[in-house]
Amino acid sequence: MISFRFHIVSIVAVFLALAIGIVVGSTVIDRAIVEGLRNRVDEVSDNLDERQAANDALQTEVDDLTDFTNQSAALSVDGRLADTVTVVITDDGVDRDPVDRTIELLAQAGSTVRGVLTIDGSWALEDEATRAALAETVDLDSEATVEELQARAASLLVTDLSSRVEVVGDGTGALDEISGLDLVAYEALADVEALRPRRVLFVLVSGPESDLGSSAHTEAFAVAAADTAGAVVVAEVWRESEDGPDRADSLSVILGSPTLSAEISTVDALDLPFGPTITVFALVVGRQGEVGHFGVGDGAEAVSPAPVESP
Repeated sequence: MISFRFHIVSIVAVFLALAIGIVVGSTVIDRAIVEGLRNRVDEVSDNLDERQAANDALQTEVDDLTDFTNQSAALSVDGRLADTVTVVITDDGVDRDPVDRTIELLAQAGSTVRGVLTIDGSWALEDEATRAALAETVDLDSEATVEELQARAASLLVTDLSSRVEVVGDGTGALDEISGLDLVAYEALADVEALRPRRVLFVLVSGPESDLGSSAHTEAFAVAAADTAGAVVVAEVWRESEDGPDRADSLSVILGSPTLSAEISTVDALDLPFGPTITVFALVVGRQGEVGHFGVGDGAEAVSPAPVESP
């Protein structure tokens, strides 16, 4: 006969069995999950090691290519700019290392680098007293716009820097007078006469790290140089940042103008190992009347000019 006690025992047994089943099942599942996670961690670790090894191999390859580029650059440009004079104009704040490398290659190419003109951040002419002083120096009305003042000053500086006899140190030339306003600083590298304007070359350098905040002022120097010099290249030293700007944005004043882009060459990769070499090549083809836009950013027609014979 089934008693009430039997029912109680049966119910307790059922719940006890259920509890034991849950405990045992969860233990098995936990072990399976842990084992699965452990396997995934091992796989990720192995993949990470493989990726790191691949990255190390690629970095070694990049280093080897960079060494080759640097070592072969002098040979590739040798003598291609013989009997020329080059002036370098760069913004303050821009990394000087690529500029110095370009100067080295210009010398290897046979060009005498007359000097480096560095444009100070005050060239933006935000200070009223500075604008007034520059207006007087360049013989413009005090009400002249910033753009007019910059264009006039840039033209006078380019004329002075490309003149047959460089006017430096006597306090009378545009270079000395504008330097006296702390708007530019000039580093003379060679005492050389530029007997023929068309053998004077200009390299203008700007970039997102310029102390001027933009590269709009480059246009005035580029236009003035293009009117008198044998070749002009505007080059960018780019530096990546989270919020931009993009590569070649510093060259937009040239690339965005159908007129200027047909007269003035650009290089958007002066910061890269091959950038200084490309800049020299751009001057070489520029002396032959060819204008091009080179590098790896938007607006570049090719990485480098096609090889040409020395003029």
